[in-house]
Amino acid sequence: MALAQLLGTSTGDSWNGRYAQVLEAFEEVSLLSTSGTVELDDVLRLVGRRLCELLSSNRCSVYLRQSDGTFRGQLGYCTDRDIDGAVRKLVAGVASDQFTAEVVSTAKPVIVSEAVSDPRTIQRTMRRWGVRSMLGVPLVVDTDVIGVIYVDNERARRDYTDQDTQVAQAFAALAAIVVRQSWMQARLRDNANVIDRQRTVLSESSLIHTRVTKAVLEGSEVSELIALTASLLRRHVVLYTPEFEVDAWAAPDGTVTGSCPAMTRDQARSAPVLEALQGLSDGEPSFMIQPTRELRLRRLLAALVVDHHCVGYLELCESGTPFTLVDRRAIEQAAMALALRMLARHRSEALDRQERELYFSDLLYGRRDTTDLIARAGDFGVDAAQWHTVLLLQYQRRASSARPHVGTDRTALVDLVGAALPAGSKVVASTGIPGAELVLVETAPGDQQVDAVDGLLTESVAAVLDGLAERFDAHFCVVSDICRELADVAASARRSRQLAGSLGKSVVRPRVVPARSFDLVRLIGQRTGIVGAVEYAEDVLAPIAEYDRSHGTELERTLCTFVKCDAQLRRTAVQLGVHDNTVRYRLGKVREIAGIKAERLESLAQVLLATQIRDLVETSGAGAG
Repeated sequence: MALAQLLGTSTGDSWNGRYAQVLEAFEEVSLLSTSGTVELDDVLRLVGRRLCELLSSNRCSVYLRQSDGTFRGQLGYCTDRDIDGAVRKLVAGVASDQFTAEVVSTAKPVIVSEAVSDPRTIQRTMRRWGVRSMLGVPLVVDTDVIGVIYVDNERARRDYTDQDTQVAQAFAALAAIVVRQSWMQARLRDNANVIDRQRTVLSESSLIHTRVTKAVLEGSEVSELIALTASLLRRHVVLYTPEFEVDAWAAPDGTVTGSCPAMTRDQARSAPVLEALQGLSDGEPSFMIQPTRELRLRRLLAALVVDHHCVGYLELCESGTPFTLVDRRAIEQAAMALALRMLARHRSEALDRQERELYFSDLLYGRRDTTDLIARAGDFGVDAAQWHTVLLLQYQRRASSARPHVGTDRTALVDLVGAALPAGSKVVASTGIPGAELVLVETAPGDQQVDAVDGLLTESVAAVLDGLAERFDAHFCVVSDICRELADVAASARRSRQLAGSLGKSVVRPRVVPARSFDLVRLIGQRTGIVGAVEYAEDVLAPIAEYDRSHGTELERTLCTFVKCDAQLRRTAVQLGVHDNTVRYRLGKVREIAGIKAERLESLAQVLLATQIRDLVETSGAGAG
């Protein structure tokens, strides 16, 4: 339902901007309620907090209907303390609670101005909780009141207006939908549990199915399930991958283990096995493979099917006593149980990956509270006490590209980067963004300086960038500044994305770009883009370059070296292999030709900026001459 419908006709000048605040809060609650993994209490607590903010109140509590018609406290929100435990002990809607009875009977908001003296309230409770004025709002679903929200200002009077009640009704309507959906999901879970119990009861006719299913439900690993099946059937059991590689195998208890009786890949391509596979693909739950000179033993083969896809084969080997019907039924039931376990494992791994990527995305984009992200860092293999660096690997922006589109290629790219990192550094997370890959690198600082760590990371990435360009079409890599605190990662990632977006197609060969160049790129953006940046560099350096060409001198080289040597005369002379006086003479000549004063900071800053632009842009035929 649209917010405007929930708020009725209360729009216009009387809102004075309040509608925007309500809309923002409503959107926040809506987004949280549809996230899929959030708990009901989290949504209701957000409703309480937002209502308190919008209604200038400091306390809110939510009560939900029980089977006896009363309303038990679900949770409470207070601006200065936790009241959940106290609220959950309370029950509203009892015979003496006429205030709640009026809210329920009218299915409309009700206001009490003096709660401690109003005959409709339970006055003793009002005094104990310090309630003065209170607003009660029903949670209504199809004319049925399923809960009540109470809002008040502790020990302070509050005159709630019509706008206040309409805002509260809007949020109550949204909360009612969330509560109903939560209850429906709970009923579905209960129904699913009932079905599972019924299946377990039905499966008790088969000891194998019961034991293996129980082990699956208890979370046993696949290897443990294989060992259990072998022990119960007293036969060798082999689990194959779809390509007939041995995934796991087990011998029955009390037997000499010996070698695995599994088929080789060549044997798996023999006529009897191909016939069995055809039978399984035609819908047979299991198939008997007769012995041959190569296969030696009779084998029962059952397919493990998950979501209509074969994820492996379970094999029972005949040794000693011949197969019986129990063996056939047992291997089929064990295959079903194993398929369920593998399905759970696959979904669990997928969920873990999803949660990890969501956490990393929140960390990079600063979408959640920093304290919460730091507290959960260890759950995702991130050590908040270490230093972190964000690598942004930008792909070529063209239609035909080798950029990785699937998880295996992305994993290979990140693995190559991780393998190239210096000792003490490792990749802890990565995620794809449009046209690029974001990689979070963790480094144990030890006794190293920030500049040393930054230099080693840059060098290691540069060493593999050509290979990444050839294999994955990587265009360039932005290396962020070292983040000493995990809270700084989002800002570093943002600067890296802005830098990558500003560079565009100006980088003509694979290279590593430090994110500290962001300030330079911001300056470029204030001019006329990359062309304007090149013109700026030429304006600064062109007169010197022209003089060098005409007179065969090295004034430009001397000036740039002087800047890179932190304006230290002696270091510059050593770097150039000349006398100090030679450097002085050349800098004096630069001042005469271009007006650049080596003793003035602003002049040196201009030269530094011009050389950085020239080094960063690298456009063909462009530069300082």
